[in-house]
Amino acid sequence: MRHAAALGLACALAGGPAHAQPFTVERLLSLQDLGRTALAPGGRWLVMTVEAPWKEAQRFDLDAMTFVALGRPMVADLTTTAPARPLLPIAPGTTYTTGAFSPDGAKIIVYRLRDFRLDLGVVTLATGEAVWPAVLVDVELGAPVARWLNEETLIVLSRSAETSRSLGRGRVHQVRAQAAWAAQATGALSGVVLGAGRYQALTPPPPKADLVRVDLRTGQVQALAKGAFFDMALSPDHRRLALIAQGEGLPAGLEAPSLFKASQRRRLVIADLATGAVSAPCPVCDLANLPPAWSPDGRAVLAAARIDKGPPAFSYWRLDVDGQAAALAPDLTTADSPGRDPRVVGGAAWLAGEPVVLARRGGDQRLDWWRLSAQGPVKLTGSLPTTPGPA
Repeated sequence: MRHAAALGLACALAGGPAHAQPFTVERLLSLQDLGRTALAPGGRWLVMTVEAPWKEAQRFDLDAMTFVALGRPMVADLTTTAPARPLLPIAPGTTYTTGAFSPDGAKIIVYRLRDFRLDLGVVTLATGEAVWPAVLVDVELGAPVARWLNEETLIVLSRSAETSRSLGRGRVHQVRAQAAWAAQATGALSGVVLGAGRYQALTPPPPKADLVRVDLRTGQVQALAKGAFFDMALSPDHRRLALIAQGEGLPAGLEAPSLFKASQRRRLVIADLATGAVSAPCPVCDLANLPPAWSPDGRAVLAAARIDKGPPAFSYWRLDVDGQAAALAPDLTTADSPGRDPRVVGGAAWLAGEPVVLARRGGDQRLDWWRLSAQGPVKLTGSLPTTPGPA
């Protein structure tokens, strides 16, 4: 028995290195990955994005967005035993990523990359039929690009490739540098002016996006608003849209908490989708990099913000659709170092019609959830042994 075990060990040691193969760069670039995977409302359809090997990307000047050039979505009908099929035909030089399902689960938003242009489409899951309303968009990464107003209507933030906040990180800088060198060669101005303090106005404004409504039945694209929008949240009644717009540059020395760092202020704009009216409940509120939360009745937005010339800490505000703005418990603020999970710096939600926020009071180091009632803040999670997470 001991002899057989020794012989087996000797064979394993002798044969192991002979069969092992090094993990080379070529192998690394040949790996496939599984991207976004989601189940449609109703549970019938499963859509998953298979990412092609990195070496097969249609272009390599997208910087960190190269994954967009690898997407090949598949769809599986879970009511059958049939294998997953391509959501859209695979064509050279074309890749796809996916967005949100329609409320009824019958359709899905897709984003098609060709050359340096990313356009929006909608695919019917049962038939594979695609509609392309000729709307250019940015990569949906951390913030929504398109949302369903109903089964046949989309609200979209449209951007050209030249004004992209994500696709342009690699290529646009290169194009601009080449243009600047060409201008310099002819003796023309080849610099970029960045102003601070009283010269802040010299800094070029942030690129703007178009807020549009897309009717999928007719293909009509209706312009609703224009601004430096990069995030949005639809009210529960689908009557209004809370938009986050990039504002003017932050003064030197006004550092925000680690997750909030940005070079520009963030402003809240509310768009009425029925009338097209746009308003700013608090023009001097600089929002934190946290999702705003609509009240259940769609009449107010709860957000973490600070006043331009006020304290640097972010506290919570109620911003009403009628233009009113009110600070809620200013001594409750978001945190820079919230404990074990540095990603959790605050949060906002609603509970039984009242705001609840993830914050800390005064010199406390720990974040807790607080109900902001009419009688004052009430700590909800003080008995928990560890810092609670986001909602």
